[in-house]
Amino acid sequence: MLSIVELMELKVYFENKFVLLTDGKGTKKIENFRVCNNKSDIQAAICAITQSNGDSVVVQNDNFDTLMELFKAEFTYIEAAGGFIENEDGEYLFIFRREKWDLPKGKLEVGETPEIAAVREVQEETGLMDVTRTGYRCSTWHTYELHGKQILKQTYWYNMKATKNQSSKPQTEEEITELQWIAPSNFKEISKNTFPSIISVINNE
Repeated sequence: MLSIVELMELKVYFENKFVLLTDGKGTKKIENFRVCNNKSDIQAAICAITQSNGDSVVVQNDNFDTLMELFKAEFTYIEAAGGFIENEDGEYLFIFRREKWDLPKGKLEVGETPEIAAVREVQEETGLMDVTRTGYRCSTWHTYELHGKQILKQTYWYNMKATKNQSSKPQTEEEITELQWIAPSNFKEISKNTFPSIISVINNE
């Protein structure tokens, strides 16, 4: 698995808002800045981002490992993987799912590595079979509710290559209605109707 400890700063999305977890080194202390040393501090920070009008909260602890343990303990943690796929013309493959532009991704199966899961999910969701993983790109984190549980999902993203002329088919069982190769010059249009975490993947943040 990929280490998060080296980052020392991690953005977790709550829909269009985010919590920035940090050890404080070099992080600007914005207005909504909290030092979190225990479970109650973390719960208060989560409450602040979900119930306030602000769009971000910075949560700091000098020990980043401790901070991550405290934060993750408030959620059911899930790992997923996906691909940022480029064709021979320099275009990238996006999917249209539930009225938003997205990238192909899905949860890891038991015993599966992120590298293998990323290719499998791309193949399943797009129908592309000739897909080559070329390297790790970034990792995104977001939260959501499922069956009454609060989920924290980490998605590992990989750069991939695929030819444009091969057969493709959107996986309708996953509510994917369209596949489209998009040139970087049109990414601004994609950004108007997608998720903040997908914008992070596009920008390789």
